[in-house]
Amino acid sequence: MLSVGTLLHGGKYKVERYLSSGGFGNTYIALDTTFDNEVVVIKEFFIRGINERDADSLSISVSNESNKDHFSEQKEKFWREAQRLRKLKHPNIVGVHDRFEENGTAYYVMDFIDGKSINEILKRDNKPYSEERAIAIITKVVEALRVVHAKEMYHMDIKPGNIMIDRDDEVKLIDFGASKQIVAGQSSAISVSTSGFCFTPGYAPSEQINQMGKNIGPWTDFYAVGGTLYNLLTLSSPPSISDILEEEDEAFKLPEGVSQHTKQLIVWMMRPQRARRPQSADELLAALRGGEVPDHKHKPVPVTPKTEEVKPHPVKQTPESAKPSKPTAKSVTPGAHHAKSSTSHEQSIDAAQTAASSNKGRYIVAAVVLGLLIGVGCFFLSGNDTSDEAAALTTDTVDVASADSLRLAMEEQALAQAREDSLRRADSIQQARAAQAQAQAQAQAQAQAAQAAQAAQAQATRTQAPQAATQRSQGKQTPKPVQHSGSTPAPKPSKRQSSLVTFD
Repeated sequence: MLSVGTLLHGGKYKVERYLSSGGFGNTYIALDTTFDNEVVVIKEFFIRGINERDADSLSISVSNESNKDHFSEQKEKFWREAQRLRKLKHPNIVGVHDRFEENGTAYYVMDFIDGKSINEILKRDNKPYSEERAIAIITKVVEALRVVHAKEMYHMDIKPGNIMIDRDDEVKLIDFGASKQIVAGQSSAISVSTSGFCFTPGYAPSEQINQMGKNIGPWTDFYAVGGTLYNLLTLSSPPSISDILEEEDEAFKLPEGVSQHTKQLIVWMMRPQRARRPQSADELLAALRGGEVPDHKHKPVPVTPKTEEVKPHPVKQTPESAKPSKPTAKSVTPGAHHAKSSTSHEQSIDAAQTAASSNKGRYIVAAVVLGLLIGVGCFFLSGNDTSDEAAALTTDTVDVASADSLRLAMEEQALAQAREDSLRRADSIQQARAAQAQAQAQAQAQAQAAQAAQAAQAQATRTQAPQAATQRSQGKQTPKPVQHSGSTPAPKPSKRQSSLVTFD
C-alpha cells in the first residue's frame, strides 16, 4: 500500500490513510492541498496477484511478463470508467472530479462521503427500516439510476453495502467498479472485460449470473434494487432465483406490517424473466410514488384442453311411409376427427412442456455451478468486505447451490410423475373413445338393419295386394247354372257350385 504522507499528482494530493482494497484497486483517504485540504477519496489501479510494489514503495510493476497485456487492457478500462463516472452528475451519485497517471498505474479522485453504508447501519442497529423509510431510500437510488441508464451504463452491483447515508441523511450510490457500458454502435452488446461479470448472490439476476451480456439492461439493476428493498425490510438475504421459480410470490417472506403494494413492487422487480421486470426508471418511479404496479404476472400459457365425453346420438326411427335412405360409402363417426386432433394437440403440448421443463432444469444447474465459480472467484479477488464476511458469503453460496440442486431433483421427480400421469390419462381417453366409436358403429348398424327390415315388409305388403284383388275379380266372373226346358230335368248343382252361388 502507499505509505501515509505520500504525495500524488505533483503534490496536489496527500495520502492520509489506507481505506480498503478490491481485486482491481486500492482506495485511500487523501487531502486536496490546493483546496484547503479538502478530504477526497483516491482509487489506485492495482490488480491483486498480478501487480507488485517496487522497492521505492511508489511504483508498481507486473510480476509476470505474460500478464502485461492483461494489465494494460484492464488499466485502459479503469481509465475509461473514470471518464464515464465523471459525466454522472447527480446528488445521489458519488462524484468523480479528477484522474491522472503516475507510478506505472492510474488513479482517479472521488468525493469523500462522511457516513456509513446501509449494510453497516443495519448491522449496528439490528432492526429493519420502516416501510416508509425504505421506500424513500430506494426512490433516491432509482432516481440516480435514471441518470446512469441515460448514459447507457449499468451499475451491476447494487446492494446495501454500496448505498451510503451521509451525515446530512442523503443517499449516495457508490462503487461503480462492476459497471458496464453499451459498446458504441452495438445496442445489444456490452463492453465486458475478460474477467466477466462479478456479482453478489441474491442481488443478481440470471442474465448476469450466466454472463449473458446481450441480455443486460436497466432491468438487471432493478432486480438488485428489489433485492435491496427486501433486505431493508427484513434484514434477510433475498430469495434465490430457484426459490422464486418454485414458490413464486410466496418466496418473499415479508413482515405482516408491509403493505400489499410494496410486496407487489418487490415481486415485480425480482421476476426471473427480465421482460416482466420494470423496463425503465420512469416506469419504476411511478410505482414507487404510489402508482399502480403493472401486473405482468398473468400471461397466456399453454393449457391442455379438457376432453368432454361425447354421448352417442340417438337414432331416429324412420316412418313406414318414408323411403329408406341408402347407406353412404364412407361412414364418419361424429366427433372422431375432433377426438384425434384433440389427442394430437394434447400430446404435442405435453412433449413441449416436458422438453421445456428438462431444459429449464439443465439451465438452472448450469447457472448455479457457473455462479458459484464466478462468485467465489470474485470474493477472493474483492477486498471491500472483511475475510469473515467473504467466507460467510461463500458458505451461503454453497448452501444455496446445494439447496437448488435438491429442489431441482424434486422438480424433476415431480415432472416425471406428471408425465406418467399424463400418459395414463391419454391411454384412458383413447380407450374410452374407441369404446364410444364401437358403440356408435353398432347403433348405426342396428339402425340400418331396422330400416332394411321395414323396407322388406313394405315391399311384401305391396306384392300381396294385387294377388288378393285378382282373386276377387275371378269370383265375380263365375257363370250361373243354366235352367233347361223340356222333360229332362236340369242337373242339381254340386256343393261347390252351390257355395259359389251363395258367395255371389
